[in-house]
Amino acid sequence: MSRGAALLARLHHIAERGWSGTVVFGWGLLQGSVLPGPADVVYAPLAAAHRHRALRLALLAAAGSIVGGIIAYGIGTQLSVMREASAIGRVLGAVGITPAALAPWRERVQEWGWALVLLATVSPLSTKLVCIAAGAFGVAPVPFLAALAAGRTARTTTIAWLASRAGDAYVRATSAREQQFPPGEHAHHRERQERDEHERRRDR
Repeated sequence: MSRGAALLARLHHIAERGWSGTVVFGWGLLQGSVLPGPADVVYAPLAAAHRHRALRLALLAAAGSIVGGIIAYGIGTQLSVMREASAIGRVLGAVGITPAALAPWRERVQEWGWALVLLATVSPLSTKLVCIAAGAFGVAPVPFLAALAAGRTARTTTIAWLASRAGDAYVRATSAREQQFPPGEHAHHRERQERDEHERRRDR
C-alpha cells in the first residue's frame, strides 16, 4: 500500500469515529468566530477519505461556521463599546480583532451589505472579519444570516464533493497500479525502470 493510500485509510478510520463530526463542527465554530486558520482543513481530508460521509461532514462544517459567524456578528455589534483593556478585548486583540483593524471595512460593508458577506463565504476574503464588520457597521440580521448560511453551505458541500471525488479517483488509480504490479513485482519494476534510465543516460 502506498503512503497516500495508507493516509486515506487512516482518515477513513477517523471519519467513522463518533467524535469526528463534533471535531468538524467545533473547528468550524472556532474558526468562524475568533480563531485564525483555514476553514476547510478538517472536513475536506475526511470527506476525501470517506465518500459516504462527505455530505454529513460538509453540513456539520457549515453549521459550525454559521454559528461561528453569528458569534462574530455579535462581537461586531459590541466592539465599539468594548474596552480593549478588558479580558475579552485583550483576547480579541491577540487575534487581530480591534476597531482599528475593522476601520478599512466600513465603506465596503456600507456599500455592499449582505452581498459582501456572501462573497466572503466563497472567496479568499476573511469571512470572520467580514462577519464582525457586518455586525459593527449595521448589516441587518436577517439578510446577514441568509447570506452566511447560503454561502457557507454551498462552499462546504462543493469542496466536500470535490474532495470525495478526488479521494475515490486516487484509490482507484492506486488499486489498479497494485493489481498491475503486486508489492514484490512493483519493487522489481521500479528497479528495472531506474536501471533503464541509468543506461539511457550512460548511452548519451
